[in-house]
Amino acid sequence: MPNAPSLFERTEEWKDIAEKGHELGNHSVYHPCRKSRPGREWVPRHHDLDEYSLEKMVEELTTANTFLKALDGKTERTFTPPCGDLMAGIEKEYIEKLRELFIAYKGQGTETGFSVVWAPNEVSGRELIDYIKNLPAGTSLVNIIFHGVGGDYLTVSSEAHEELLQFLANNSRDYYVDTYFNIMKYANTH
Repeated sequence: MPNAPSLFERTEEWKDIAEKGHELGNHSVYHPCRKSRPGREWVPRHHDLDEYSLEKMVEELTTANTFLKALDGKTERTFTPPCGDLMAGIEKEYIEKLRELFIAYKGQGTETGFSVVWAPNEVSGRELIDYIKNLPAGTSLVNIIFHGVGGDYLTVSSEAHEELLQFLANNSRDYYVDTYFNIMKYANTH
């Protein structure tokens, strides 16, 4: 997110990551979440998505896209809704307003069983692998949102993350791994 201290302090590293093929997806500028949901007392009032207008959310996401373009030069991208919240204001879904801003958003297709989204916390490499191995029949896309590998919030250890990556590399005939952008670009055309 453009307001994250790590982006300000490590801008050149983020540019380098993008040059190496990693996707810089939009996650908003301020990470607004619905404060009215259970366990959301940490959401500051000025970032309460319940108080956002649709126009404010569109403006914030457009600003984030502009900033990300300055880092990676790309004009198309995907979006991960902060806290998975798709409503802005009083029960107004903002996703429909964003079709022109993004090729896809995380959570797209969950209602049909096409995709699943999981944000693991304090799980082992074995648990990550078992999750992949035991997906419901018909699942085509898995979004595992690693919020903090080795630290931060929703933590997964570096070792557990590496164990999953090694499993996927060793089983590349069974599992295709790519950026969310590349996968959804393909899915949207097929």
